[in-house]
Amino acid sequence: MMQASDAAGVEGTPAYVQDALADIEIAAERGASLTRQLLAFSRRQIMQLRTIDLNAVVTSLAQMLRRILGADVRVEVDLDPSALLTNADPGMMDQVLMNFAVNARDAMPDGGHLRIATTARVLDEHEARSMIDTAAGRYVCLHVTDSGCGIPPENLRRIFEPFFTTKDPGKGTGLGLATVFGIVKQHHGVVQVASEVGRGTTFTVMLPASEADEIAAPKPGAPTRPRGGTETILVVEDDPQVRKLMCVLLERRGYRVLDAGTGAEALSLWDSEHGAHVLLTDIVMPGMSGRELAMRLKQRDPRLKVIFISGYSAELAGRDLILQEGENFLQKPCPPDIVLETVRRCLDGGS
Repeated sequence: MMQASDAAGVEGTPAYVQDALADIEIAAERGASLTRQLLAFSRRQIMQLRTIDLNAVVTSLAQMLRRILGADVRVEVDLDPSALLTNADPGMMDQVLMNFAVNARDAMPDGGHLRIATTARVLDEHEARSMIDTAAGRYVCLHVTDSGCGIPPENLRRIFEPFFTTKDPGKGTGLGLATVFGIVKQHHGVVQVASEVGRGTTFTVMLPASEADEIAAPKPGAPTRPRGGTETILVVEDDPQVRKLMCVLLERRGYRVLDAGTGAEALSLWDSEHGAHVLLTDIVMPGMSGRELAMRLKQRDPRLKVIFISGYSAELAGRDLILQEGENFLQKPCPPDIVLETVRRCLDGGS
């Protein structure tokens, strides 16, 4: 999935349009993160760890949560006054908080109060031994409390089981809290729940605190935008919206773009347009796969550079996906600058 950030800030675009595009970008990023839930649940998702401030995660999502939950749910945010640094995947942390918020909304059908708080905590050896797979040390904590219906004791012990749900058929998959559990365990953290029927529920996530003193700033002089070009790029993607965004991104950097929705269309387009310099293709498509398409096009031109893209990790996208010389892999969702950098590196002879 591509993001919309490259479409914002165009010279001459009215400010209100740029604001709307910025909102779309945020929504797209959040939606892309949430679509990775199954991969997170199976613990096969590639984590993109970096030092983040847990307070910043809550702050960035708070306004969106207020819109999602509606006017009848009052959202209160109570942040620890100190920066709470931890090594985590920001997208996964978004998933955790969003899942808690959606779960709380379902527990408050007539509205209520949602409190999101952050704290720091130090566990001593005695406290750590009382928790499963937990080491003593410094932790940063996320607390999400709702004033909803609460969870009966017989359900509370099963709350993190995959596919366990008390909702009516078609109303829920039972993967939300199981996904949270999987994400927290991937981060070597702890998730706890306390609830009382009629009195609400509190979820607490504890993540190991980072040893870093602060979030690393970008290196001075680092390039802000990848260089474009005039070469021909063949984009093959069966999702028309993703394909359109990809094409716009590349065209605005000066590239000549050919696009197709299937492997068969791509082969026909290649022949009529006399080839391309780079093939950028989804791996999993109806009919001909991206891998098969790349093999057939490289028979026509062995110099062809290939960039495979997929919502799965390289391991899950195809057991036979062994990258050859001139081939690259990008995992969706992928920021526009990473796509552009990869295209330019391919064209310039890098791998």
